[in-house]
Amino acid sequence: MNTNYSQLISDQINSNPNNKESLFQLSVEGENILGIHHQAATKDKLIIFCGGINAQRCDLNRIGVKFSRAMASKGISVIRFDYRGLGVSEGFSWNMTIESKIKDIKAIVNYAINTLQFKEIYLLGFSDGARNIVGLASDYPEVKGLVLWNPALIYNQVNNGENKPILDKKTKKILWTVNGNYLSSEFYRSVQRAENRVLDEWYSLNKPVLIIWGEKDVTTITTREKLKDNFKDSVTQKTVLDGRHLFCKKKDHLFLIEETFNWLSNIS
Repeated sequence: MNTNYSQLISDQINSNPNNKESLFQLSVEGENILGIHHQAATKDKLIIFCGGINAQRCDLNRIGVKFSRAMASKGISVIRFDYRGLGVSEGFSWNMTIESKIKDIKAIVNYAINTLQFKEIYLLGFSDGARNIVGLASDYPEVKGLVLWNPALIYNQVNNGENKPILDKKTKKILWTVNGNYLSSEFYRSVQRAENRVLDEWYSLNKPVLIIWGEKDVTTITTREKLKDNFKDSVTQKTVLDGRHLFCKKKDHLFLIEETFNWLSNIS
């Protein structure tokens, strides 16, 4: 499948006299990942924004766009992208797994190191996007730390029975509809595999971490319970008052931007 990337500017990018927003694409296993690089005036730090289960690069209420432009205006570059199978990247959601998402993130990190020549990189994981990055920090000396927004490292073990699977005759797969996308049983098996290893990855993590929790977030209850006695001195925690899982309010966005920037500015 050939993609004309110049026609896929869904974000309606506005030019900024102080920064540059450039489009890029990378091929992973024969499928293109499409992303945007928000280039700050200086080339000191880079954040790679990794969304959650069905997140596209804009994310809910365009928090991805707002955050990236705010960081670039403050001198920190950002990359945001669509996983394969989501947004405008190639592939199908029913073929997506946690392992495929991690491969996509690795491709972005390698691009940032080898092509863009960044030497100080921070991975930002939103919701279960956090689970995708905890194990990657030790793989790259250029990755200096992690930012986790409402990290859903382990899902609450609750099944309300509202989301019934279907058997898709074309793909011959059992699929679930989640926020407008079809996810396969293999995806959920891959979530289980990731959850089985994520606590070991967390315990071995030896780089600085910023966690921003939503005060009223119920999605991260199990994660908080599992981590409550395992916070190292290198972990900074902040809480958005009245914040829920997806940080939908304007005040939530302002808090995320300010606290993330302050942490990155003070990190040594």
